[in-house]
Amino acid sequence: MLHSKHIRILVFSPADIREVSIRLDSDTEWSPCRHVSGPLYVHQWDPSLYSEHIHTLHVRAVDVTGSTTTQSQPFSLDGTRIPFQFLPRLLLMVNVTTFFQLCFGLLILACVVILCYLRSTSYYVSRGSRSCHPITRINFVNIWLRKLTLVANIDSFFYFLALFPVYLAIGKYMFPYP
Repeated sequence: MLHSKHIRILVFSPADIREVSIRLDSDTEWSPCRHVSGPLYVHQWDPSLYSEHIHTLHVRAVDVTGSTTTQSQPFSLDGTRIPFQFLPRLLLMVNVTTFFQLCFGLLILACVVILCYLRSTSYYVSRGSRSCHPITRINFVNIWLRKLTLVANIDSFFYFLALFPVYLAIGKYMFPYP
């Protein structure tokens, strides 16, 4: 691109294209492009004027129905990178599979820890200790805590709800298929 004398643009539309024009950065005027063949349009340029920093190429296409579309594309000829904010950069760099596996593991861990906590606190309460359950002002949460405590104290439910998710998460690694 540093030695190219033309900007090449591919423009697609269901209707025939009437006009394609470009503008480099926001301070220049719109310049018409020359149609070569099919969807290919070209425009002459001097790359030495844009050899440093980040610039923006704006392309405007108008078809015979009057529909106008403008697209902008940042570019750099010297290798300058476009700065991204933290969250978009994180989304582009993260391995999605590993991220969701980690979320799955943390959710399983949270479920198992909550069940074990409710089972252990009810054990201490039955031995004469004070209740360790957090009492909230939200009645809905208190009802669910009581119900989960009952489920956590039934052995068949507790072991199924505590061990099956753990087996689901790590069982294929601990007990592989022969």
